[in-house]
Amino acid sequence: MKTRAEIKTEAKAILSTSYGTVLGNMVLYIILSGFAGATLIGSILINPPMTVGLMEGIKLLWRGETAVSIFEGFKEDKFGRSIGGIVLMVIFVFLWSLLFVIPGIVMGFAYSMTPFLISDTKGLTAGQTLQLSKKLTNGYKGELFVFMLSYLGWMLLSSLTFGLLYIFYVGPYMLVSFGGYYEELKRRALENGVVTEADFGV
Repeated sequence: MKTRAEIKTEAKAILSTSYGTVLGNMVLYIILSGFAGATLIGSILINPPMTVGLMEGIKLLWRGETAVSIFEGFKEDKFGRSIGGIVLMVIFVFLWSLLFVIPGIVMGFAYSMTPFLISDTKGLTAGQTLQLSKKLTNGYKGELFVFMLSYLGWMLLSSLTFGLLYIFYVGPYMLVSFGGYYEELKRRALENGVVTEADFGV
C-alpha cells in the first residue's frame, strides 16, 4: 500500500490540475449543507446525497476522469442508499460512542469509506455498504487515524486565519488525500482477496 507521504504527494498533483473543481464543489457543499443542516429534514434528505456526490467527484479525479457535481448523489440509483447509508453510519457511530469515546472513534474510521462506497457500488443496500467499509478498513483504522492526525498542524493554522486557509487549501488538500486513501484501501482489499469485484455489484 502506498505510504501517507505518497498519497499526499499524488493528492497535491491532482489538486494542481483540478483545484478550481475541487474548491468549487467543496464551497458549494459547505454553503448548501449549512442551509440544509438547519433543519432535521434537510440534514436527512439533502446532506447525505450531497456528501456522496462530493466524494464521487474526488474518486473520479483519482481515476483520471472528470469530477461530477455534488448533486450526483441525488440520482435515482444513489439517492435512497445515500440517505440510508449515511444515516445508519451516524446512528451506529453515535451508539458506539455511548460505550465510551474510543469505540466511537474506532467505528467512525471503520465506516468512514461508506460515502465513497455508495457511489462506487450498484445494487447494494445501505447496510451492505457499511459492512463493505468495515472490510476495507479492517487492519487500517490505526493508519487512518494517524493519516488524519497528520493534518492537525494545518487545522491549527487554519484556525488562526478564521478558516480561510482551510477553505482555500487545507480542506481541498485533505479531501483529495482522503479519496486517495479510499482508492488504496480498495486496491489492497481486492489484491488480498478480502473483497471481490462482485462485492461492489459490478
